[in-house]
Amino acid sequence: MILAIDIGGTFIKWAVSQGYSPTDVRGKVPTPQDSFESLVEAIARIAEALSERPEGIAVSLPGTVDAATGLIVQGGALQYANGRNMVEALRERLNLPSSIQNDARCAALAELELGELEGCTDGVMVVIGTGIGGAVVSGGRLVTGAAGAAGELSMLAVRPLRQEGMAGLLGNRSGMRGLLAYAAEVLGRGGLTGEGLMALVDKGDAQATAVLDEALADLADAMLSLQFLLDPQRFVIGGGISANPTYMAHLTAQYEKAFATLPFQAPHAEVVAARFRNDANLLGAVVHYGTASR
Repeated sequence: MILAIDIGGTFIKWAVSQGYSPTDVRGKVPTPQDSFESLVEAIARIAEALSERPEGIAVSLPGTVDAATGLIVQGGALQYANGRNMVEALRERLNLPSSIQNDARCAALAELELGELEGCTDGVMVVIGTGIGGAVVSGGRLVTGAAGAAGELSMLAVRPLRQEGMAGLLGNRSGMRGLLAYAAEVLGRGGLTGEGLMALVDKGDAQATAVLDEALADLADAMLSLQFLLDPQRFVIGGGISANPTYMAHLTAQYEKAFATLPFQAPHAEVVAARFRNDANLLGAVVHYGTASR
């Protein structure tokens, strides 16, 4: 029995996993915002509350991770985790083996093992969340890069950074936080959610549709660049919003529109929704644990 932990900027989701199947023994708790020590303690409390002691802990978390050592190079939304070692901390606190991996790479591992990347030699995982997570698959394996930062799609510049600063990064333009903030500004609606925005698009609201398509055009342009850089067979779109058929239809339309602007025909990857959505990070963390423990 493995305890799978998916650390997000707002919540820690967890589930007990038997093999590669997260069970119904699961829950979520708020992610501590104050310190790395509080984060480790929150995970420890989850493990200690289980009726059976787990064999190990499989962790998915944002940011740049050295999966071989357990070092969090930089913690993404949780900057207090920079330079801290999660594997060592959990071994000291719980005396249990553990593994960690970047959340988007966990999602890709889940899709490689059992989902839409299974049998795919070259692909790109795009996870739509607060920002844009990503993972690159080449030769049927995850690409990590020299510093473990390969696939950080949020950091792709889609507008001139010298004029727009951080607002020119893909994650801030096409991630859900940036998209919803812009939509709220244009539509004059505070507290707009992803579901609320998509409902307006489904109703034919012209402003809401224009806001969505603008954000997805930036994402599609980035995908076009990745197509020629990496030559993937498939883009797999993850995150909760990927379950929305309207979102996927608009993204696919913008992707095809980007290629239609070229003065020549170019083969390009198919765009599909991920098979494992809310459980992708949990499942992928367990897949990584099994690999790391060999």
